[in-house]
Amino acid sequence: MLERELIALLERADLDSTVLFLDGYADLSEVDEVFDVIVPVEEWTHEQGKHGGAEYSVRYPDAFEPCDEEYTDVTHVAQRVALITNGPTNYRRRGLSERQGS
Repeated sequence: MLERELIALLERADLDSTVLFLDGYADLSEVDEVFDVIVPVEEWTHEQGKHGGAEYSVRYPDAFEPCDEEYTDVTHVAQRVALITNGPTNYRRRGLSERQGS
């Protein structure tokens, strides 16, 4: 989902609504409140391909490094991301830069 799509959907919500996160396949009683939003300065890598014949897709804040021969059909692109968390993360402890609000 792109940020513009998220904002368009959130425009329908009451501004005093509590924002909750529901993980895939979770029961409705397993929601978490959104804890933080982090907007990294640097682009992240979106890598996808096959490993041992199984498809995979992963995003990470580091530059792409070629994989071993068990990885096939690997593609990678740099992309801007926004992170929505449901609790403390190691993002700031790793010293990664983030865009500050105005």
